[in-house]
Amino acid sequence: MRHTTRRFHCSAFVCLLVLAATMSGSRAQQLSSPSYRSTGSFEAGAGQSSGPNHRLGSSIGPAEPSGVSLSPTHQLRSGREVPEVVQEILRFTLDAGWNLKGSPVTSDQAIGDIFKGSLGHTIKTGDLSQWDTANGQYLQSTDTDALDANYGFWVFSFWGGEGTAFTGTEGSTAPLRDQLQSGWNLYSPTDYTTLTDDSTIIVVWRWDAAAERYQLVLPGQNLVPLEGYWIYRE
Repeated sequence: MRHTTRRFHCSAFVCLLVLAATMSGSRAQQLSSPSYRSTGSFEAGAGQSSGPNHRLGSSIGPAEPSGVSLSPTHQLRSGREVPEVVQEILRFTLDAGWNLKGSPVTSDQAIGDIFKGSLGHTIKTGDLSQWDTANGQYLQSTDTDALDANYGFWVFSFWGGEGTAFTGTEGSTAPLRDQLQSGWNLYSPTDYTTLTDDSTIIVVWRWDAAAERYQLVLPGQNLVPLEGYWIYRE
């Protein structure tokens, strides 16, 4: 997939994501209530590229969730306890607003075709945005690119809708910890993956598009194909 890094000003319909976590011992910085802003800039937040004081930030996506703290108190790991085929039919369903999605396969079809509705019109607005953990910045994927397996991405839709079925080459089935880099990862699983205790996977968050807020993924719950997750790995 080709990616380009962009810096731009958000429109009145684009909301600001600031997902900032200061990992210090067993506590993290508390995030403020959600808000939507008509202006802003798109760039990676300040902070170290790795280590306990790593800060993750950007001005793309939903604003901060209310009452959410990226706390390392939940120690998680992945056990592939549901090793069945991901899905017979892969198809995205978007809510109106920001959606955090991902692909279990490297797609055979282009992004522009995957996000077309039944009448042939696009169900998304703008490009997809993936997080580059190594460089601490967002990368953009255009309509002519393919989806990358196991990468989560932000996608915006004004009206929501169901996309077109797609196929592709299955992503990694290695243990979750082996698929992640140190720091924040925007990840999507190949299979349904059940989380259990592990000292290397510190915290996992999902985005509830309908409620417009983050939800903590707890031990015993699954990571679901086609969904995206923020995961912090030591």
